Amino acid sequence: MKGFGKETSLSGAGMGGFGFGTGGFTSETGGFGCGTSGFTSETGGFGRGTGGFTSETGGFGRGTGGFTSETGGFGCGTGGFTSGTSGFGRGTGGFTSETGGFGCGTGGFTSGTSGFRCGTGGFTSETSGFTSGTGGFTSGTSGFTSETVGFSTSAHSAHH
Repeated sequence: MKGFGKETSLSGAGMGGFGFGTGGFTSETGGFGCGTSGFTSETGGFGRGTGGFTSETGGFGRGTGGFTSETGGFGCGTGGFTSGTSGFGRGTGGFTSETGGFGCGTGGFTSGTSGFRCGTGGFTSETSGFTSGTGGFTSGTSGFTSETVGFSTSAHSAHH
C-alpha cells in the first residue's frame, strides 16, 4: 500500500506511513512511528516515546527536548519543532516549515513545494519522494533512497 518504508533492518512500514524498527520509524496506520529512539505513531499523527515524538490527536507532539504539537500543525519548544500554519517548522538544527511542506536549515529538513528535503546531513526531496544527501539517508544497507513515490533499499527486510 502507498507508504514509505525501507527494506532494511531499519524499516518496517505499515499502511500509508513510514516505519522502521529500533532507532527509526515504525509506522502504524495513517502515521509515522517508531520504537525505541524513534517514532511511535498513534492514529492520525506522529508520536514517539521517551526522547522522541509523542503524538496528540491530529498533530505531532513531544515533551521535553522534542515535539510539542499545536492544533493543526507541528510544534515544539526549545530544541525541537516550531509549527507554522499547515506546516512543520523549527529554527537552527531542526525543521523550518514552508507552505505545504517540511523544511529545515542545516542538518535537517528543507522543504520544497510538496516534499521533504534537507541540506547536508539530512533528507533531500525530489518531486514526490525522499532521497538522502550527504551524511543522511542513503539506499543500500542503512538508509532511504527515493523513487517516484516512496522509499526503496536493497537490504534485508525487518518489518516491525
